[in-house]
Amino acid sequence: MRKLIVLACALALAGAASGQLIVGYDESSSSGNTQAWEIDLGVGATPLWGGVIDVWGLAVDPASNTLHISGGVDYYTYTLGGAGVPTQAGTFRDPTGSALAMVGLTWGGGYLYGWRNGSLGSEGIWKIDTLGDATLVFDPGTTAWDFGGLGYNPADGLFYGANDGTSAPGGRGLYSIDAFGSGTVTKLADYPAGETDIDGLAVGNGIAYLVEDEVGDTIHPYDLTAGAYLPDMTAPFESNEIFSGAGWVPEPASLMLLGVGLLLAARRRC
Repeated sequence: MRKLIVLACALALAGAASGQLIVGYDESSSSGNTQAWEIDLGVGATPLWGGVIDVWGLAVDPASNTLHISGGVDYYTYTLGGAGVPTQAGTFRDPTGSALAMVGLTWGGGYLYGWRNGSLGSEGIWKIDTLGDATLVFDPGTTAWDFGGLGYNPADGLFYGANDGTSAPGGRGLYSIDAFGSGTVTKLADYPAGETDIDGLAVGNGIAYLVEDEVGDTIHPYDLTAGAYLPDMTAPFESNEIFSGAGWVPEPASLMLLGVGLLLAARRRC
């Protein structure tokens, strides 16, 4: 009971009951500009920090209210609702000790996961510990994918990816990844018309949020149940960059759903 109360309080402090989207991009640390924002879907965007790290990927652990950040090879953490800037927790490394660059992060079933593209080495989904040491848990069997954004949906136990790769099966678009089941990668939708570069992805309340990385660009919410895009949201970015990241802070009412997701993920691993 105490754990449930602590978790509920943490989420309440994190924001309104509508849930929150955390977004960031790789603004040069020398500029001092904002690099990450907390978007309360019922209110607006609040700056979190600026001029510290390059954001390649984001993930939120709702149990500890911790934001996990990929700065490429460097791994950082940040406490939502707190002050200050992210602190470095380690570096991403494979079992041999070689450095890994994670282009996308997500939190699922109590673990941190990252996506590494084939251009950077062994492609696939990697399970990451508290120091950044990583183990490959899903090999897609091809290096054609370019999943810059990676998300996890506790409601169905599936990963989701935003793929920029035109040579990948199905081309650009939003995909589901059954990493712990059949291993199937399934295309759900093309990118919105005219879009070719989407690097951030978060899943919350049945919505996949596809996040671009340039000033004036938008966030494209995709309803996973209806199978259709919802009206675009404006991203708070201030300049044109290469990478972006996104994470989801669930509303307190989603705690039961998260619990179901934990059980589902555990069963898939057995």
